[in-house]
Amino acid sequence: MCWRAWTGDGTGRVVDVKPAGRVRSAERQFGLTREACSAAGWEYVVFTGLAEPLASNLRWLTGDHQDRFA
Repeated sequence: MCWRAWTGDGTGRVVDVKPAGRVRSAERQFGLTREACSAAGWEYVVFTGLAEPLASNLRWLTGDHQDRFA
């Protein structure tokens, strides 16, 4: 999944979101996307997830959005 965002200074950024276990199989795709972004003057980032304990904290904070708390 890819997301496009604009930074505060107006720079374009494409964020490619992949689970860490699938990064190796997508290296060719990342290279092509990186080249396209570079040609457009955009930044390119591959995001594989949050490190612990940040991921656990985020899951806990979003827990009140679950149906079991409704």
